[in-house]
Amino acid sequence: MATMPHPNSLVEAAQSDSFTEFYAWLHREAPVYLDPAINMYIVSRYDLIREAALDTATFSNTQAQLNQWDLRPGGLPAATKAILDKAVPQVPMLVTADPPWHRRSRALVQLAFTGPKVTRMRDYISSVSKRMIADFKHRGSVELVGEYAMRLPIYVISDQLGIDHALYGKVKSWSDASVGLRGLLGSDEVLTEYAGRLVEFQQYFLAKIKERRETGPVHGDMLDDLMTAQIDGERPLDDEELISVIQQLMVAGNESTTSAITAGTLRLARDPELRARVSASPDTMRLFVEEVLRLECPVQGNLRRTTKDTVLGGVEIPSGSVVQLRHAAGNVDEQVYECPHKVDLDGARKPHLAFGVGAHVCIGNALARSEMAIAFEDLIAAMPNMRLDESNDLVPGPSIYIRGMKALHLLFDPA
Repeated sequence: MATMPHPNSLVEAAQSDSFTEFYAWLHREAPVYLDPAINMYIVSRYDLIREAALDTATFSNTQAQLNQWDLRPGGLPAATKAILDKAVPQVPMLVTADPPWHRRSRALVQLAFTGPKVTRMRDYISSVSKRMIADFKHRGSVELVGEYAMRLPIYVISDQLGIDHALYGKVKSWSDASVGLRGLLGSDEVLTEYAGRLVEFQQYFLAKIKERRETGPVHGDMLDDLMTAQIDGERPLDDEELISVIQQLMVAGNESTTSAITAGTLRLARDPELRARVSASPDTMRLFVEEVLRLECPVQGNLRRTTKDTVLGGVEIPSGSVVQLRHAAGNVDEQVYECPHKVDLDGARKPHLAFGVGAHVCIGNALARSEMAIAFEDLIAAMPNMRLDESNDLVPGPSIYIRGMKALHLLFDPA
């Protein structure tokens, strides 16, 4: 098994924002690498990620998600565990489930994400976007994360889940807690705070689900769709299943999209020629959205656990091992992409891995793509001569999974 030539791991790469160098070393020396800091096999090559993702019998999603606390040095803090013991139990759903159960849960949730429904949402998303931009377009400056990139996807997913805009801050807090608990990097005190927020989120939605069961599906939103979805006469989702799905949608519906909008806008602000080109046609904009997803990969990786002794990329992996499919590393695999680290709107392309592959492709990917395209179109139109403010500190927050910047200060010629 290869080892790093200097003390380094996925954790250190996240804390020092040195993923480019780390991925290059992985590709060159150890495409399947046992990271000693987190006792996790990191899979970095595009083809090996696909191979493992498509073999759900060997690389289980359920076990990896439910046992991730085994990987944290010191395990789960006692105070955190005491809170989580009172929480709604985590049940296998969507990204935390394997076939055949995954197929049932995905089919039910998919009813809320059909193509026509997402298409009908486009005008609504655009109206939300333009309303937010109107607050700052005459000013000539904006802090994009707090004033736009964070709010747009949160407002959209909040509306779809029946949450009032006044609770915008709560939704962000709940989402941060869910991501933070999964990220494994927080202190004992921070993780305990996250656990409290998670329980608060669950109690809020248990009350809302109870209220909806009494009133019936009269709201016409995604929550109604989730609560009433049935296929071939099967029972609808129960409370625990709904809480698990809503938690996943809440995170996927805002945290990753916020990161993608921020990172894509940063590229546009730095490159006037790119800005002019992507705004010239919808087809070019679609290509740019895909390149942002490939290069920035808002969710950097997902976990699996081996159900038996296996071999991947020539490396023996014992049964019960945790494996991280590092999609972000696969997305810059020089064996696959001609310009692995640059926006490439012209080259032949393989599908990127930002939304996963196989059975666990992100169910909300069409909605995320639509939000990104609308955001880039509206921001370019409303912010002529977009450029970076010199005050920026562009280092992302420390996380092994989510690479979002905390702030992005932009200047532009005011309307």
